[in-house]
Amino acid sequence: NIERISGLDGLPLTELALDNNKIKFIENLEKVPCLAKLALGSNEISSLDGLRKCEQLKYLDVASNQIEAVREVEYVQNLPLLCSLVLTGNPVAPVVIPEDPSLPNFYRLRVLVRLQGLTSLDGKLATAEEKTKAMNLHGGDNSDVLNRARVFKKVFPDMEYSNTLPCFVETEPSCTTNEQKVSFEASKAVFGATVEAKRRALNTTHFADGPGGS
Repeated sequence: NIERISGLDGLPLTELALDNNKIKFIENLEKVPCLAKLALGSNEISSLDGLRKCEQLKYLDVASNQIEAVREVEYVQNLPLLCSLVLTGNPVAPVVIPEDPSLPNFYRLRVLVRLQGLTSLDGKLATAEEKTKAMNLHGGDNSDVLNRARVFKKVFPDMEYSNTLPCFVETEPSCTTNEQKVSFEASKAVFGATVEAKRRALNTTHFADGPGGS
């Protein structure tokens, strides 16, 4: 079974199928510039990092892997041609059960608000209506929250608008935020070590120049 993606440098591949292997990391695919269709189902992948430079990618199947966070899709958010994504069988994608109004599931909307270019998610059509629901759920400039306020003001000019449909609060940290946090923490550690070294140097100098020094 294949454990790493390698040996593809410069190959004019447009499709690549590596299902049912033991791949843990998506790597070296920036060296396959024409790749449009990628199948990595049934591996051990936990992150979509490694796909950010696959600008020709249209179809991505990472079903039955170990992806736990919806925000992993932010790694493919800027791929201009991506229109089909399969995440079924991952911890992030819920098992389909009869709808229960008491258990709202925002999985699809959370994916679609980030990947507005998708026409298919998990083999199901991603409709314009569903994408609108996704935008409304999360609020922001592209939702209809501002329009609601404008309409309310026209009808009730003397009353203050109150949004009774609060936006969904995302609990997962952004992938980019995590990277920035790691970088910040590393910089902070270096800065702290530098300050401590200077402090010790000053203390040593002060001790040498003190009453017992020369």
